[in-house]
Amino acid sequence: MRASDAWIFRGTILAQSGNEAAEARYEIVCDPSFRTQRAIIGLRDSAGKRTLKIDVRDGCWFENARENQTVKGAVDIDLGWSPSTNTLPIRRLSLEAGQSSGEFIAAWVRFPELTLQPLPQEYRRLGDRQYRYSSRSGAFVANLLVDDEDLVLDYEGLWRRAGVAK
Repeated sequence: MRASDAWIFRGTILAQSGNEAAEARYEIVCDPSFRTQRAIIGLRDSAGKRTLKIDVRDGCWFENARENQTVKGAVDIDLGWSPSTNTLPIRRLSLEAGQSSGEFIAAWVRFPELTLQPLPQEYRRLGDRQYRYSSRSGAFVANLLVDDEDLVLDYEGLWRRAGVAK
C-alpha cells in the first residue's frame, strides 16, 4: 500500500510444522525508495504470543528498543517465513536484465525465534519478471517469478501464490 511518504506492507503468515501451527502478522514501513524504516511482527504459536518491534535510524537497527549491531548498515528486512519482503530489494535495486546486485546484508527475521540476524544475499535479474536469489554466498539459491508489481508469484521449491499454475 502506498502512503503519502511511505510504502506499507502488511500480511498474515500461517505456518505448520508437524503438529505445531503458528500465525504471524506483520507490518513493514519503507521510505519511498523501499528502504526499511520500521516493522512490527507478532507471532502466536504453542509458546504463546510474542512481538518484535524494529526501528531503523541512521543505518542502526533496533530490535525491541535494543540496538542490534550485527545488522548495522542493512537496508532491507527479510522475513524468513514470507517471500513478500523480496519485493523490497527488487524494487529498490531496479536491476536491468542480466544485472546483479552484488552481495549485500539484509536484516533477516528468523521464525519462530523472532530474532534479527545478518543474511548476505544477492539478486540477479534473469528476465522481465524473473530473478535469481541467493544467500550465504550461494549456499542457498532459488529462482523467483514476480508479477507486474514485483510481488512474488513463485519462489522455486518453497512457495507459490494461490491460483498460480506451474
